[in-house]
Amino acid sequence: MSTERGWFASVVLASFAVVLSAWPVLAVPSPDRVTAGAASDDVALQQAGVDVLFSSFSGIASGPFTVSSQLFLDLFVDPPTNSVRFASAGADDFEVTGDGWRIEEIAVRGTYFFGSGPAESVSVYFIADDAGLPATTDLSGGAIRAYEGIGFVDVEVGDFRITLVDGDGNPDPLTLRPGVYWVVVRANMGFVSGGQWGWTESAAGANSGLTNGAESAWMQNAPFLPGIDGENDCVDEWGPRVTECGLTGDGLRAPPERDFAFEMRGRQLVAGVEVSPLSIETSEAGATGSFDVVLTAPPGAEVTVPIGAAPAIEGMVDPGSLSFGPETWMDPQTVTVTSVDDAIPEATVVYALVNGPTSSADMAFDGLVVDDVEVSHVDDDIAGLSVVPTSDLSIDEGGTTASFTVALNTPLAAGEQVTLPLTTMPVGIATVLPQVVFDSGTSSIEVVVTPVDDDVAQGEVAFTIVTGNPTSNNPIYDVLDADDIADVSGTRADDDVAGVVVEAGTPPLMVTEQGSSQTFTVRLRSEPMVPITIQLFSTDETEGIVAPTSLVFDDTTWDVPAEVEVVGQDDDFDDDDFPFVVVLEPLESVDPFYDGIDPADVACVTVDDDQAGFELVPLAGLITTEDGDMDVFTVRLTSEPFFDDGLPVSLPLTVLDSTEGELSTDGMVFGSTAELFFDGDTWDLPQTLWLRGIDDNELDGDRPYIIETGDVGGDDLVYFNLDAEDVADLEATNLENDTFVDIPTLDAAALAVLVVMLALVGVVFVSRRR
Repeated sequence: MSTERGWFASVVLASFAVVLSAWPVLAVPSPDRVTAGAASDDVALQQAGVDVLFSSFSGIASGPFTVSSQLFLDLFVDPPTNSVRFASAGADDFEVTGDGWRIEEIAVRGTYFFGSGPAESVSVYFIADDAGLPATTDLSGGAIRAYEGIGFVDVEVGDFRITLVDGDGNPDPLTLRPGVYWVVVRANMGFVSGGQWGWTESAAGANSGLTNGAESAWMQNAPFLPGIDGENDCVDEWGPRVTECGLTGDGLRAPPERDFAFEMRGRQLVAGVEVSPLSIETSEAGATGSFDVVLTAPPGAEVTVPIGAAPAIEGMVDPGSLSFGPETWMDPQTVTVTSVDDAIPEATVVYALVNGPTSSADMAFDGLVVDDVEVSHVDDDIAGLSVVPTSDLSIDEGGTTASFTVALNTPLAAGEQVTLPLTTMPVGIATVLPQVVFDSGTSSIEVVVTPVDDDVAQGEVAFTIVTGNPTSNNPIYDVLDADDIADVSGTRADDDVAGVVVEAGTPPLMVTEQGSSQTFTVRLRSEPMVPITIQLFSTDETEGIVAPTSLVFDDTTWDVPAEVEVVGQDDDFDDDDFPFVVVLEPLESVDPFYDGIDPADVACVTVDDDQAGFELVPLAGLITTEDGDMDVFTVRLTSEPFFDDGLPVSLPLTVLDSTEGELSTDGMVFGSTAELFFDGDTWDLPQTLWLRGIDDNELDGDRPYIIETGDVGGDDLVYFNLDAEDVADLEATNLENDTFVDIPTLDAAALAVLVVMLALVGVVFVSRRR
C-alpha cells in the first residue's frame, strides 16, 4: 500500500474507530418487540425436543438496552498488517447444576442497530470462571469450547437460536460438569452492509443467583483508541461494564449490572452407567458377543465399573473391569464375551453377567447400579444328521447306482445308538442299502441307491429317498424328527421302450381258397401301466378273415405272444392270388407311452383256386348215327364271371361237318351252330346240347366230326380274353347206316330187274322218314 493510501486508510479507520470506540459500549434501547416477558418470542426461540437448562429471558424490562458483542469482518484497525478486526465481546455467567449438563443449543435476545443486519454468522465461546470474571481473553485458544463462524436461525431481527455444531455442520453438543461458567455470544458482522449487533440486557435488578463476581462482563479487544472521556478502560481485558470499565458517561447504564438475555438448552445429566445391548449371543462355532459401557454424566473422579464373570464352562469375559475418567467418561468401552468350545451337544445355555456396582471418589458415581447382560451360549455340537449330497443322484435301469452319505454331527457315547429309517418314493423305483444304524464306533455311513429294473416304459422317473424320524437312546438325537434331516432326490433313467412286436415270419402270409390258414404273433415291448387293447381287422374279408379281432395285454400277459390266425376265404372268381392286409389299429390308451403307437400291419395273399374256362362233358366219344340217333353233352363255366349288368359270357359252337351232324340247345331245333350264355347266376349250371347225326346216303363208313368252340363273348374281362384256342373242341362220330352188298355178275336182263327193285325200295324208305 502506498504511503498516501495507507495514510488515507489510517485516517478513515481512525475516524471509524473514534465513533466505534463509543458504540460498542453504548447501551441503546431495544425495539419495543422485546418487552418484558414476551411469551411469543420465547416460544419462537424454543427448539423442539430440548429442555431449557437455564434462562434469563424473564424480567426483561420495558425498553431494555443492548450492549455490542460483535466482530467486524470489513473494518481493519491496523492498516499496515490488516490483521486485527475491531471486536467487542459480552459475556455472562451461568451455573451447571445436578450431575452436569449436555448443552445442545443457546438462544439469545439481541438487536441490530446502525443497520438492519443480518449477521453473517455467529461465534459462541464457553469459558471457565476466574474469581467472578471470564478466565481468559483468548477466546479462540483459551475457551473450554469455541464454536466459531457457525450458522444460526434469526427468529426475529437480532434474536438468535444457535445449534452447537462442528465445522462440518454436524451436531456437536458440549457437556459440562457442575460449576460456574461463562458464555460469550458474538455476531460476525459486515459493518457496511449490516451494521452492528447488540446483546439485550435482561433483569433490571442485579445478581441472577450467583453470589460472587460480576453479573455480566464486557471487553473490547481492538487496539486501544481513546474513547469518550478516556473511559474505555476494559479494552483487552474483562471487567464489569460499569464499575470497572468506567462506562459511566452520558447515556450509559449506571450501576448495578444486569444479566444478558439468553437460554441454555439441552439435557440435564444424571450420574449413571449405560449398558447396550442388554442381550447378546455367543457361539461355540467362534462367534463372539459384545456390549458397550459408557457413563451418562461426567464424573469428578475416576469411576470403576466391574464386569461380571461368565461361567468357566460357558465363556470368557474381556476385560473384567472398566475405568472412566473425567475426560473419557463419554467414550464407550467394549466388553467381549467368547464362548468356550466343548464337544458336548446341549441346548442353548443362557446366563447373566452380573455387572457393578461402581466405585469412585465422586460420591455421585460411587455405588451406582449397573445393568446385567444376558448371554445366550449357542452350542455347535447340536445333535443332528448331515446328508451329502441331497440332490441330483442319477441311476438307470441298466445297473448304474449312486450313493449318498449320512453322518452324525456329534459322536455317540458308548452304548448309544441312532437308527434312521429310509423310504424310497415312489415305491419300487430303487432300493437303499445298508440300513442306517449308528453306534459309538460309527460316524458316517454310505448308502447305495440301486435302481429297480422293471419292464414298464415310463421315461426318466424322479424319486426321493425320504428320511424318517430317527430313534435313539441318546435323548438329544431322539427328539429329532423327519423334518430335521434332509431328504435325497434323484432320477432313474429308463431302459424300457413302449412298442408292439408283430412277428409274422417272411411276409406275405400265404393262405388258400381251400381254407388253409397262417398265424402270426403279437406282444408288447414293455409292461404297460394300464391294460392295452389292440384292434385288428382284414381289409378284405372275402379273401381272408382274422381271429381274434382284438387283443388285450396287461401287466401279466404283455410279453406273452398272442397268436392271431388268418384263414383264407373261397370265392368262385378267377381273380388270381389276391392280396389283403391284416390291420392293427393305432392304440388309444391313458398310458402316455403307449397312446398313439401304430403297430405294424401284416401283408397276406390268398392263393386262387379258380380259373376262367369252360367245362364240356364229354369232350370226346359223342356218338350219332345216320339213322338220326342223338347224343348229348353239357357246358358250364369253371369260374364265376364278374357280371354286373353287362353282357353275359357267351360261347358259340359250330359243327364243322354239317353233313354228319347238327346241334340243338333245346332238343327240338337243330342247326349247324349254337350259342350258349352264362351270367352270375347260371355260370355253374351245366347247359345241355343235343347232337344229332345226319344220313349222307353214302356208304362212307362211320365218320368222325368236330364241334368247334368259337371266341368267347360278353363283358367279363377275364372271359373276354379267351379265344377259340382256349376252349377245347368236342369230338363226335356219326355211325354209318348203309351196308355194302356183293352183287354177282348179271346179264343185262337180270341187271334191269335189280335196278327196278332198288328204286322201289328207295321210294318206300323216303316215305317212312317223312
